[in-house]
Amino acid sequence: MYWIFFFSLYSSVFTGNLIWVVLNAGLILTSYLADKGYHEIDYVCIFLINLCYLNDVYTNTILVCAAVYEFYDKKTINTIKNMACGLGIIKCCICCFKLDILIGINLVWFALIGIHVYRARIVYYEKHKNYCDNLFYDFLTIIWRLCALIILMSASYTMEKRRNALFKI
Repeated sequence: MYWIFFFSLYSSVFTGNLIWVVLNAGLILTSYLADKGYHEIDYVCIFLINLCYLNDVYTNTILVCAAVYEFYDKKTINTIKNMACGLGIIKCCICCFKLDILIGINLVWFALIGIHVYRARIVYYEKHKNYCDNLFYDFLTIIWRLCALIILMSASYTMEKRRNALFKI
């Protein structure tokens, strides 16, 4: 189901931010690799997407240092990736509610669904690793990716609107 991120790639083109476009394109590849079992590279791409969206040197420096430490200590960046996603979603919600309240409500709705599905997916998979129902796990993955798609498209929308506002000045 990695191909669903072609939609976010398409919406990212209108932002005028080359890094955002490249990272959204990279998400297609890393999601494909995650489907093959290489989850850590997908975490890195999601982490970088959030850093790009946050676009704050101080916050990004702290997050990168924390990611390096987490990787050194635990050989994963899952926790710091989740923190970066949370900060990115909060910033996106603030931007969406300033631009269009309906998109803001939609973003909050899909973010909450995505968080619950992600958590259920992790808890279910971790508890039932040996006899995991792959169909159910794949279904949860599809739902989570649809929620991620809506979040990414909302983020692209806010970036596009901010870019257009800058050019009007």
